[in-house]
Amino acid sequence: MKFILALLLTSTSIFSADIERLDVDPVLQGIWIASHISEDEGKTVTNINEVLARMNAVSVRMPDGNVYNVQRVLISTTDDGKTCNKIYFSNTTTAMAVSETNMPGAYLLQMFDGRNGYKELLRYLITVRQ
Repeated sequence: MKFILALLLTSTSIFSADIERLDVDPVLQGIWIASHISEDEGKTVTNINEVLARMNAVSVRMPDGNVYNVQRVLISTTDDGKTCNKIYFSNTTTAMAVSETNMPGAYLLQMFDGRNGYKELLRYLITVRQ
């Protein structure tokens, strides 16, 4: 659990980028399964096991049925050399940052509220089932 907490305490800037593209990286396309969630920037972590979203190249479908269309994806490298995909949508102010972790096949997902200066809302530890 300490390792999971350390992963969820990692964060990324939502603003920096090295590459811009209009679609989501194929490695992130599929069903996103969340195993852990934090509502306080990783300070406390709760175990969960639920389908979080279904991502394709140009949209994401949330469990409540909402579909968000990808506007652009900014790809950057974190301070520790991991790849981070920052996903912005055309029909919602929510943005996502999906970063590689030290656990093979696991990603840190951060959700941000664009109406509030991109304040972080939630963190998840996810895997992608393709």
